[in-house]
Amino acid sequence: MRFIVGFAAGVAVAAGAAVWYASQAGRQFRSQYELDRRIRGLSTQLEKAIREVQASLDQQAREVRARAEEAVGAARKAAERAEHAAEAAASAAETAEKGTAQAAAEETAGSAEATLTPVGPDQAAGPEPRESAS
Repeated sequence: MRFIVGFAAGVAVAAGAAVWYASQAGRQFRSQYELDRRIRGLSTQLEKAIREVQASLDQQAREVRARAEEAVGAARKAAERAEHAAEAAASAAETAEKGTAQAAAEETAGSAEATLTPVGPDQAAGPEPRESAS
């Protein structure tokens, strides 16, 4: 009978150990499941935040590109205007130089003519004096 009592006690202890192990395994399983669920939630939130940041960065990059293209266009126009102004200034300087040379030539020709023209008696006296009104 001792054998049967020992056997029954062994079976009871083994059943209790199996129940305890099953409850421990279930607790660990539930804990692991809860951890996995939290990690999935965090990963979803992280992915959403990354997409929002990416969209914001893309928008900012488009704005910066647009402003840069506008600035480059304005700089090109300013360079073209400066080039045209420089050409106009060079042309004006050339025209002025030609005009100055022509005016100097005419003045020289006029003074040479004046020295070569004989002065008559009526031209030598100069203009007649004016009478003052007072």
